[in-house]
Amino acid sequence: MIEISEHGGSFAGGRGGVKKIQHITAGWDHNGQLSKFVTIEKINRDNAYIIIHSPNGDVGNGYHAFHASLDIAGNGDSLVWFGRHYYGQISDPMHVTVVEMEKLKSKQIGTDVAEATGDMPITFSAVNPAKTIIIVSVSYEFAGSTYKKHHYGVIVSSTTATIINVLNGAQYYWQIIEFD
Repeated sequence: MIEISEHGGSFAGGRGGVKKIQHITAGWDHNGQLSKFVTIEKINRDNAYIIIHSPNGDVGNGYHAFHASLDIAGNGDSLVWFGRHYYGQISDPMHVTVVEMEKLKSKQIGTDVAEATGDMPITFSAVNPAKTIIIVSVSYEFAGSTYKKHHYGVIVSSTTATIINVLNGAQYYWQIIEFD
């Protein structure tokens, strides 16, 4: 099952507004499938970001958790890559929103591994904190399984954010999105 609904137009009005929003719902083709590419309407990845939604609003249920990222196919098609950790049956669909802006001032993507449990600072090139958001997802091992899900962070200054309540050894993927 793949469902893509699109919304176009300049919602914010003027320069730098929203160009397109695509809501993607996808299911797994078979129980052992651990990754999947879904083709979406073409976007400019430099001006787009992805928001991951937990199935059924359940942030803590690792069995239904997944990770997603934007990709590009060899033929130039825009793709969303989904990855999951669990080999067993999965019935909950995956939901993401891809937001393409007319123009982003900047987009920075990175990954960091937590060296301790608690809050983890990350650094990046200078941005205007009043016009910037952070989007975080995580991948970690627990009791022999790999869990992938969205997480949370806060912008602290023009060059620093804090990823909240990290797990030692977990890998955190972040996007710093600065609007025009």
